[in-house]
Amino acid sequence: MALSKILKDLIAVGEGHYQEEFGKLRDDVKIAIYQKLLFKAGETPEGSDARKALKSIDDGFEGLDPEVRKGIEIERKRYATAKANAIYQDYLYQKVLEKVTKGKDPVELQNGLMFEPQGRLVYELTLTIEEQEEVLKKIEGSLSIESIEGRHPIDIKQGLKQVLGGRTPTDTTLCSIDLSGPRLPEKGAEVYKKLQEEYKKIYGGQRVLRHQRASIVASFEETYAHMCLMAGTFERRSITYGDKNTISKKDWQDIRHKAALKLQDEVAKVYKKAVKNATDSNGKVDVDKLNKNLAKERVRLAQSAKKILIEGVVAHLKEHALLSLVFNEEGKLISGKLTKKEQKDLLQKRQDLVFDEEGKLISGELTKEEQEDLLQKRRGLVFNDKGVLTSGELTKEEQEDLFKKRREYVLEYTQKLSSSLNKHKFTAQTATGFDYFYTSNYLQQGMLITGTQHTAHEKPSFIPGQVVEDQAAFRRVTYTYRDEKGALHPTTAVSARIPSPALVFHPSMSAQDIKDDLVKKFGFLHEQMRAMRGGKNGPVVENLFTSFHSEAFETIGDNNNKQRASALYMIQAMHDFNTPWSIRVKKLEKQLEKLVEEKPAVLLEEQLDMSPEEKLTAFKTQLDQLEEKRLLTEEEEQYKKKLDKLGVELENAREQALIQAQERLPKNNFLYVQNIGTNRHTRDLGYRDDRSMVTGSVELDDITLSAEMAMLHTLQENSAYLSQEVKDKITNINAQVLEHYHTFLNEEQRPTYFAESEAGKNLIKEIRAFKKGLESDLSQEDVDDLPLLASNALVRMIATNQHWDVRYGQLSQALSMYIEWASTGGCKSGNERNQDVMLRFALLKSIHERVEHAGNTDGLQDHERAIYEQLKAYAKGQTADPDDLRAAIAVSVSKCNLHGGAAAISREDQGGAAKVSSFSFVQDIKNPFLRWTARIGLGVFALATAPLLLIPAVRKFYISQLIDTNNAADREMNLDATGASKTQAHKGQDKRTREVILEVLKEDEFFNKKKGGTELTSEEKAGFKKTKGSHERYELSVKKKGVEEGLNPLNGSPQLMVKTFGVTEVPKPKVEAAQQLRSSDEPRIDDSNDRQLDSSVVTEYTKTI
Repeated sequence: MALSKILKDLIAVGEGHYQEEFGKLRDDVKIAIYQKLLFKAGETPEGSDARKALKSIDDGFEGLDPEVRKGIEIERKRYATAKANAIYQDYLYQKVLEKVTKGKDPVELQNGLMFEPQGRLVYELTLTIEEQEEVLKKIEGSLSIESIEGRHPIDIKQGLKQVLGGRTPTDTTLCSIDLSGPRLPEKGAEVYKKLQEEYKKIYGGQRVLRHQRASIVASFEETYAHMCLMAGTFERRSITYGDKNTISKKDWQDIRHKAALKLQDEVAKVYKKAVKNATDSNGKVDVDKLNKNLAKERVRLAQSAKKILIEGVVAHLKEHALLSLVFNEEGKLISGKLTKKEQKDLLQKRQDLVFDEEGKLISGELTKEEQEDLLQKRRGLVFNDKGVLTSGELTKEEQEDLFKKRREYVLEYTQKLSSSLNKHKFTAQTATGFDYFYTSNYLQQGMLITGTQHTAHEKPSFIPGQVVEDQAAFRRVTYTYRDEKGALHPTTAVSARIPSPALVFHPSMSAQDIKDDLVKKFGFLHEQMRAMRGGKNGPVVENLFTSFHSEAFETIGDNNNKQRASALYMIQAMHDFNTPWSIRVKKLEKQLEKLVEEKPAVLLEEQLDMSPEEKLTAFKTQLDQLEEKRLLTEEEEQYKKKLDKLGVELENAREQALIQAQERLPKNNFLYVQNIGTNRHTRDLGYRDDRSMVTGSVELDDITLSAEMAMLHTLQENSAYLSQEVKDKITNINAQVLEHYHTFLNEEQRPTYFAESEAGKNLIKEIRAFKKGLESDLSQEDVDDLPLLASNALVRMIATNQHWDVRYGQLSQALSMYIEWASTGGCKSGNERNQDVMLRFALLKSIHERVEHAGNTDGLQDHERAIYEQLKAYAKGQTADPDDLRAAIAVSVSKCNLHGGAAAISREDQGGAAKVSSFSFVQDIKNPFLRWTARIGLGVFALATAPLLLIPAVRKFYISQLIDTNNAADREMNLDATGASKTQAHKGQDKRTREVILEVLKEDEFFNKKKGGTELTSEEKAGFKKTKGSHERYELSVKKKGVEEGLNPLNGSPQLMVKTFGVTEVPKPKVEAAQQLRSSDEPRIDDSNDRQLDSSVVTEYTKTI
C-alpha cells in the first residue's frame, strides 16, 4: 500500500486510536510514516488531526522498539534541519522583496535592477550581521532553541551553521526569483507586481507558457556569470598603475554593476529578436527554435560582457587620472597636483597655502570640505569625443598633461592585466563564490545551493582543519516546497555536488599521494553526508557519473580527462577509507619497519606526548618525509638511542590503537562509490562471468560490485516502499554484503580490488543468485506514489541488470538519487553530467511534493503524468526495458526544467553554460549492432566525399553524428550547447580577453587617431602579450606544521583524522627556468589572491610568478 494512503488512514482514525493504528505497521514503515507525519503536521495549524496524531505517537514514544525510536530521533533531526533551511530561504525571499524598493509608499523600485529573460529577478542580496542574527532567532524560536542575546558575529555565523546542518551561509546570496504566473504571493504582492511590470519594460510581454520558461536558455544569468568570473579574475590580479594605485573592491563592485546593466540591454535585444524569429503565424513560440537562436548568441554575448567590463575599467582609470588627488589624514596633498585655476581659487581664500611650479602643495593643509570641493569641480570637467575640454578651465599645457596621464594610466593597467593572464587565472576561483537561491513558481520549489571558491578545474589537495568547510568544490543543495500563497515549507529533499576529487593531473603526486588525499576528502564528504542524513550512521553513497573506458581508449582518446584513472583511484581509496583502524596500524607498522631497516631519522621529541591516533598520523607524515629525504647522517650511537625510543613508542601506539579499535562498536560508516556512467560514452557494466574475459576485467568487476553494493544499501534504507518479500531479500543480501566486505577489509595481505578477493568473488555469486530469485517476487500496485514507483522500478533494474546498460546509466543514477536519504553526485568536473542528473532529481522531487500536497495528479502536465504511467508499466514488467521511462523523464525535463536551478552550478564554476548537447541521430540508435553499422557506413561515405569535409557545416555534421562526446544528453531533450564551450573559463579566455582589450583601446579616444588620440605603437602592442614564464598550472604540496585536534574518527579508521599542514605553492621546474629568462623591468603581479584559504589554517604560501 502507498505510504501516502497509510498516512491518510492513520490521521483519519481519530483520537484514542492513533497509537493502536501506528503499532500495526512494519517497523520500517513506522519510521517512514512518522517522517511524513512530521512534515504534514508542520504545515497544519494547531489542533489539526495531523498534529493530534503526531502528539499521540510522541506520547507513546518510550513504548516503541529501540530501533524504531532511533529511527524517529533521526527523522526529528532531519526535520529540524529542513525546517531551518525553509525558514532561511523564506527570509531570503522576503528580504529581496524588501530591498528592491526605495522604502516609500506607494511602492517604488530601486534603479538598476537586473532581470533574466526566463521571467526572473536576479539580485545580489547581502545580509547584515543584524539580519543574520534576526533570521537565526526566527529559526531558534521555531525549533524551541533558547536564543542568546548579544552574540559576537562569529557566534551568529556558528549558530546559523549549526541549525542549517553544518554549512555556513555566505553573507551575499545571488537570488533568482521567479516572477511568472498570475498568482501573486501573499506577502509582498505589490512589490512582486511592480517587478513583473519592470521586467516587461526590458524584455517585453512574455509569450512563452509559464511551465516552459525554465526550459528557455538563461541568457542573462549565463552571461552575468561569465562577466563576474572575468571581473573576479581581473580584480584578483591587483594590478597597479600610476603611483602604485589599484582599483578598490568598492570600485570593482560599481564597475561590475554598471557593466551588468549594459549587458542586460544587450541580452534584451538578443532575446526579443530570438522570440520574434521563433514565433509562428498564430503567435505561438517554438521553445526549441527559441533556444537554438539564443544558443547561437552565447559567444557574442560573452565577448560583449568582456568588452563592456573592460570599457568600464578604462572609464574608471580615466576618471581616476582626472581625480588623481590623494590627501593624508592631516589634509596634506601626497599625490597629484593642482591646476592654475584651482591654485588661484584656493589662494583667494587661504593665504597660508604654498604651491611649487608644478602645482604641488608644499605647505599647508586642506580641510575635508576643500578636498571634496576640488574633486567635485574636477568631476564637472567635460571633454568631447576627441578629448578636448568643452566645459571647465584648464590651460593648454594642463590639458596636454592630463591627456597624457589618462592615456598612460589606461595603457599601463591594460598591458599589465593582459600580459599576466593565463588559463589558471580564470580557473582559480568560481564566478562569485556566493550561495545561490532559486525559486520556481511552476515547480513550486525553492532551492538553495551553497557557495564555494573552489572550481572543478583547480581542485586543491585536502585543506586540513576542522573549521574548513570549503573543500573539494562541494556544494550542498536544499529544497523547499512553495505553497499557493508563496510561502516556503521544508521537504526531505537534499542533495550535493562534488567533482571527482582524484587529483589525476597533479604530476608531483604519486599514486599513493592521490589515494591518501582521497581518503581525507572522503572523510569530509562522509561527515557532510551524515549531517545531511540527520546524523545517521551507516554507509553513505557517492553517485559518480564518470565514464570507465578501456586502457587503450584512455591512452588514445581520453588522455585529457583520464576518467578511467580517476574512477580506479576512487574505488581503491574507497576501500582504504572503509578499512578499520587495526589493519591501518599494521600496514603503517610494516612501512615503518622497512624504513627503520634502512636507518632513517626517527620521531621528534615533541611527538611523544600524542595520543595513539595522533602518533599514527605523525608516523605516516614522517614516512612521507623520510621517503623523500632519506637522511642517513646520524651517528651510530645517537641513531641507536632514537631507534630504541621509536620501537617503544610504536609498540605502545599499536597496542593502544588496537584496544581502542576493539572497544568501538562497528558502525559500518562506509562510503560506497556508485560509479555508473551517464553520458553513454563509456562501457556497459558487468562481471566477467556475465561478459567475457576479453570485454571484462577485474577493475570493471570491482566498479560493478561497488555500484551494486551502493544500490542495494539505498533500497534497504527505503524498504518501507517495498513488499515484505522483496524487503526480506534486500535485507538478507545486504547482510551478506557487509559480512563479505568486512572479511576483505580485515585481510592484512589483501588484493587491490574487492572483486578479486575470495570474499568478493563469493559475494558476486550471491548477488547473481539474489537477482534470479528477486525477479519472481516483483509486483506493483496501481498507485500514484512516486517514491514507491521509483523504488520498485530500481529493484527491477537491478534484477534484470539493466542498470549495466549505458543507455540507462542516467536513469538508474537519477532514480537512485531520488530515493536516497541524501544524495551526492559528481563526475570529472561535477558540471555537465551532474546538471543532467540534478535537473531530473529536482523535477521528480517537485512532482512528488505537488502530488503529495494535492492528493492527486490532476495539476500535472501531460508529460509529467506520462512519467507515472511509464514507471507503473516498467515496475509491473509490462515493458521489457525502461527505455520509454527514460524518454518520458527526458521529455518532461525538456518541457519544464531544461535550464532550471541546477544549471547554476556549471555557470558559477566555469563562467559559462554546460557544454552538453543531445545525442545525434546515429548516436541514439538503440541497438548496438545497428548503431555501429550506421557509424561505419556514414564514416565510409564521409571518406568517399572527403573534399566536402572542407565545408565547415558538412564537417560539423559528421563530427556531431559520429564522434562528438559533448553529445551526451537524451535526444528527446533537444539540448543545444552551441557556443557554451567557448565561454568556459578553461577555454582560451586569456587570448579572448587580450583581443577584447585591444579592440576597446582601438575605439578609445586616447588610442584612436581619428578621435585625436595616439595609436598604439608596435612596442606598446608587444606589452599586451602573455609574459614569458607565467605558469599555466601549479601544484599544492603539503608539509608538516604540527598536529592539532582532529575530527572524531568513524568506524575505527583514520579517514577523519584531519590535521593542520602548511600549504606551499611549488612551481614546475620548467616554470622556474622560464622565470629566470624574464627581464627585471617586466611587471610582476601578486598571485597570492588567486586562492583564498580559510583564515584559520596556518599556511606558508610562497609567492611565485
